Amino acid sequence: MGWIRTGPLAAAVRDRIGEVTEVRRIPGRSPVFELMSARGRTILRFPRDAEHLAALEKEEAVQSGLRFLVNLAMPDTRVVAGDGNRPAAAVHTRIEGEPLTGECYDGLSSAARGRLVSDLVTFFLQTHSVALPVAYGWLGIDDAAAPSELASRLGKPLWFAPAWQAEMRRRLHTRLDARMLDCLDDTVSRFLQLPARAEYLVFGHGDMHGYNMAVADDELDPRLVGVFDLENAGVLDVHEDFFRLGLVSEDLLERVLAAYERRSPRFPALDRARIAVYYRAFLYYLMDEMVVQDRSNEFQNLDSFSAPLKGGGEQRLHEGTLLVWAVPIGRGSAPGWG
Repeated sequence: MGWIRTGPLAAAVRDRIGEVTEVRRIPGRSPVFELMSARGRTILRFPRDAEHLAALEKEEAVQSGLRFLVNLAMPDTRVVAGDGNRPAAAVHTRIEGEPLTGECYDGLSSAARGRLVSDLVTFFLQTHSVALPVAYGWLGIDDAAAPSELASRLGKPLWFAPAWQAEMRRRLHTRLDARMLDCLDDTVSRFLQLPARAEYLVFGHGDMHGYNMAVADDELDPRLVGVFDLENAGVLDVHEDFFRLGLVSEDLLERVLAAYERRSPRFPALDRARIAVYYRAFLYYLMDEMVVQDRSNEFQNLDSFSAPLKGGGEQRLHEGTLLVWAVPIGRGSAPGWG
């Protein structure tokens, strides 16, 4: 690990936190390290391949443009090029705080929940208000393309594109029971029927779940202080930017949707059915990732995805919440699926 002591990457680290005293590997798909010193902590991410390096470079451009337009702290990512024996890497100062977990959310007071919802909605409104030509510049998108062409390319999540759906079902068919497979087919059908609409396109974070947020204590309660991991930021369907909040709490998701509608002049009535389709599709995407990455030891976690669908969970369908697994297949009796 000579890159810690010499070269441009070492210099970028010293600029942020001084001399490194400790190094910790963070588990994950890509090599990620946390470097510590008396002055603070820095995160180093090494790209898996050229495509991942391009995503990190895009993240650097997005953060540079967005940082002074939003209410929450963001990383100061800088991509340092490799130089022969030393690899390329992205370096940023760690935002102090802990992830927003379901347990953390459940423990918040009513006032702290209201503040969290307000902070999230403000962030969504600020990012969604970025003019698309500005975002195209950050992302390297051809802004001469017609809106209809951009909608056809970007108007629905690419991670659930038709090319992936058949492969996904093939990989999952031995892992899931008949009802879960029927629900996958129903989700695919609903996804394909959704029109891609140019009027829905916004610039968004693209991956807003609790482990991409930083929460820190203040005089009231834990408070949202920062967001990070903008590798997936881009021009997308506005409905795609919300549903991952349901991985923290579907109560949080519904509160954010309702507050966003009250405050947004552009989207006063979001399409709950569209959000629920994306949410379901993403849960299958997460299951499929476990198979692709050969994380069979984690596949028991499917119980947390599938128990309500199988009828074995204690969750109930409450008015105003999605609980997407509880939606009867082929019938529109649940909120948002009329």
